Amino acid sequence: MGTVPKPREPPFTRENMSTIVNRNGIWQARYTDANGKQHRTSTHIPVKGGNGLTAREAKKAAEAVAAGLEASVKGTASERVIRSVQVQLETAGIARKVSLREWISEFKKRPEFLHTNETTQAIYSTLMENFCKWLGKDADGPITKISPSRIVDFLNYESRELEFAVSTVKRHRTILRVLFNSAEHCELIQRNPVRSIRSAMLSNIREREVVSPFTHQQITLLKAKLPQQLRFLMMVCLYSMGQRLSDCCNMRWDMFDYKHNMLKHVTKKTQRPMYTHVTKEFRTLLSEIKTQQRMDGITSPYLFPQWAGERKTSLASTAFSKELTKLGLRKPLKQFKGEGRGRAHHRHPLCFHSLRHYVVSTLRSNPRFSADVVRDSVGHSSEEVERMYFAASDERKQELASYLSEVVKAMLR
Repeated sequence: MGTVPKPREPPFTRENMSTIVNRNGIWQARYTDANGKQHRTSTHIPVKGGNGLTAREAKKAAEAVAAGLEASVKGTASERVIRSVQVQLETAGIARKVSLREWISEFKKRPEFLHTNETTQAIYSTLMENFCKWLGKDADGPITKISPSRIVDFLNYESRELEFAVSTVKRHRTILRVLFNSAEHCELIQRNPVRSIRSAMLSNIREREVVSPFTHQQITLLKAKLPQQLRFLMMVCLYSMGQRLSDCCNMRWDMFDYKHNMLKHVTKKTQRPMYTHVTKEFRTLLSEIKTQQRMDGITSPYLFPQWAGERKTSLASTAFSKELTKLGLRKPLKQFKGEGRGRAHHRHPLCFHSLRHYVVSTLRSNPRFSADVVRDSVGHSSEEVERMYFAASDERKQELASYLSEVVKAMLR
């Protein structure tokens, strides 16, 4: 005997059942009664979540609202049903409005903050504290109310009122991006407000002053007044065709090929191989540095071991800037505690990098040397960059037409 087929189940229908529909990113509750009439209401709950909701919790909360709609239409919305819907919403997190200040306290417990070093944590904490202080009462409001325009106003406030440098303001923008990225990952907000902020929007940022080249008289003064190690460092920069401070501080003895009178190294900034001719004056200077190291009992592969290595180049830059201040060539640096590298960016046009500008301007002032030769010798990547370094007037061309070797020779008198 054959098996008796099971009776077919009635087709599924949404009649007499509540449901939710995505309408422009917001869940809409619907219910069709027995007469075919459809009842609709917006739940005001984002599909992707927000205000403490995950996407799954948002859907669950919207379904609770739809159930309440069904009970209301049927006339069975008892106190128990209404309370059940409220519990569902509270459980899902609808009633919870996380403020910016609360989220900052929570953020400091997350890996994004804890996995950084103590200095970075101090910078993060100082910035977030200043941001809350600037917002005032708004810092205690929902984090969803923090708009991109408010963040732009804060960054421009740092630039105009606090006179922070461009690099500092941009770094603060990055820190705020990390803060709100974490909030977006936890689905407290739908979109990171910092993501839409571009550098062009920070129109009120005070641009850093342009670095100027030293004059011949200033170079002569520095050679006579600088401490011995800083004088050695300055002369190495000049003889090596104006190499950057980081490359001069990390210069090693094995980079010099005395057989072919060549300095071979790779620039730290651009990773570009450089081959610089070592002149007779340069070799004399190297001998002086080597002799001084022997007298001091120093055995090191570096010309300047006190400034070689990671995070030591800034020590040479600070020492050089202080000497410029003592000689009256620049104003004292204003200190901003807790701002790390950006605290010294009331940048004066004269600094160690001015030596590089000096070399480029001097070489370009001589018509015997084309822009391509100068660019290749100094190590610039493009003509546009080279043009930024060239600041020679007609008067300067007449004064410095004798070429770099004669200038260096005059300084060594």
